Amino acid sequence: MFLKKHCGTLGQCNLAISGTRKKFAQIRLGDRTLTDVATYSDELADAEYRNRDMCLYLFRVLTTNYLIGWKRRDTGDKLLLPGPIVRNWFLQIAVVYAFVYLFAAFFGALLLLTVLGVKGSTSLGGYAAVAGVLLAWYYAVTMLLAYREAKAD
Repeated sequence: MFLKKHCGTLGQCNLAISGTRKKFAQIRLGDRTLTDVATYSDELADAEYRNRDMCLYLFRVLTTNYLIGWKRRDTGDKLLLPGPIVRNWFLQIAVVYAFVYLFAAFFGALLLLTVLGVKGSTSLGGYAAVAGVLLAWYYAVTMLLAYREAKAD
C-alpha cells in the first residue's frame, strides 16, 4: 500500500554523490526511467546487477523517491536497508522534517494572511504548523510501513 514496487530489467544507473548524500539521478528499469532516487547504498550501480531482472522497492517523500531495497527475481536474493539506517531515516523524517514543515507552514500561512490583508489572526498559522508536523509524522510512519511491506515481499 505504501510501498512502490517497480520491476523490470535493470539498465543504466547514473549515480550522483553530493557531499554525504548518494542519489541516483536516473535508473533505467525495463521501459521505465526512475529519476531522483535517494539511496544509502551505491551497490545497485555495480555491473553485477546490470541486465538482470530486478524489483526495486521505493518510498516517496514529496518529490524524492527513497530506495528501500531491491530483489533479484531470478535468484530471489533480496537486499534491504539495515535496521539502524531505517531508524535514522525515521528519526530524520519525524524530527527534522517536522521542524522544517512546521516553520514553512506557519510562516507560509502568515504570509498568506498578510497578502490577503487579514489582520490580528494568527490561529491559521498555528493550524498550518500542526498540519506540517502531522504531515512529517505521516511520512515517517508510512516509511516504516513500506519497509515492513518490502521485508514481507
